[in-house]
Amino acid sequence: MKKMDSSSWSEIKSLDERLKREPDSFCFARLSEIYLKVGLLADALHTARQGVSRHPGYLAGQRALAMACNANGLPEESRALLEKVTAAMPEDTVAQKLLARLYVDCGDKVSEIRTYATLLDFSPDDAQSRARLEELQRAAADEPFQSTQPFESVSLGDAVVEGQEEDIYELSEEDIVYDDAEDLPGMGARLVEPDEAPQLHAMIERLSQMADLPKPGVAISESDVPNAFATGRGPKNSVVCVTTSLMERLDEPELEAVLGHELTHVRNRDVMVITVAGFFAAVASFLVHNLLFSFGFGGDYGGDREGEGAGILAVWAVSMLVWVISFFLIRALSRYRELAADRGSAILTGAPSQLASALVKISGVMDRIPDRDLRKVEGMNAFFILPAMRRASLLELLSTHPSLEKRLEELEKMEREMEKTP
Repeated sequence: MKKMDSSSWSEIKSLDERLKREPDSFCFARLSEIYLKVGLLADALHTARQGVSRHPGYLAGQRALAMACNANGLPEESRALLEKVTAAMPEDTVAQKLLARLYVDCGDKVSEIRTYATLLDFSPDDAQSRARLEELQRAAADEPFQSTQPFESVSLGDAVVEGQEEDIYELSEEDIVYDDAEDLPGMGARLVEPDEAPQLHAMIERLSQMADLPKPGVAISESDVPNAFATGRGPKNSVVCVTTSLMERLDEPELEAVLGHELTHVRNRDVMVITVAGFFAAVASFLVHNLLFSFGFGGDYGGDREGEGAGILAVWAVSMLVWVISFFLIRALSRYRELAADRGSAILTGAPSQLASALVKISGVMDRIPDRDLRKVEGMNAFFILPAMRRASLLELLSTHPSLEKRLEELEKMEREMEKTP
């Protein structure tokens, strides 16, 4: 058994007491994960079995049971469960990796190829999985097959029996390049070390492992606006920031759900996607605002000058059209990716209702914050989990975020899907 830190023991005790009070609670999945993390494999299996027997259609519970079965030497049961989980949640790359490894053990190379192909759709930078897939494809073409890639045993949290745990799950502080950390000073934010915010670091590290991400930088912003955001072009140079007001107002499950939302943005490279998508809009905007004046419109034109002026006017009109179309398309893309991040958080935590509760709390507080405080952070609205503005001022077509009602509706739908029996 691994050495158990005080925070793990405290969480185990809290969840165990809750299960005794509420036997039908969905927190069994989280309790099983922690048991697995600290090496209490039999307890993890027993807890997950009991929970799934009560909630057989709960995907997070099936996932926890699959991980516990694998750790306890029950590969066939683990494989059957993971096939159900990955069919419903193909973006769960940790589950996909374990399933692929189980196919190796049973010699099912066709299913292994299919699983790695799906995994790489959601994690294209996974060099080890890509190398394995290429080897399998060469073998399928009747070329000599000799594996050159080591395989790691995958499980949840820190319960990795062997393999390259550090390579897969975390980067050292020296390896992380905070090339987008310049966003932080504008929010009055700073990077914090684990000893400064141990609970926040522990939650982000745990969720990062579950999402198969390197641990991002952790920052805190001294702000009265309850919010959170992630910056960085990709998983290897990202930072997740929360405000002090958010940490004060949300309880632990709600804060975990918000962090899950931000980590999904990191995994999906949303900052880079929106930046690239906005490039053409930025160019078109520049032309719209500067073209006429740069070329001296306003004078008399004749001959070639008149033709030149007509050409410039045509370029200006096309630029205006591109700018207007891009304006709406980028906001539609941003709203879609916000909903995808909500879904990612719900999958990671297994509790869509916690994110819904957090969004309601944040929205309610936002309506009471003075306008001057909202204006201080309005430049970061596109990155926030919820825009720092009053709900009455939001027109969804022009907003970077879906309406609160739409997000709550989608989360409620996910909650029903997770609870329903097959």
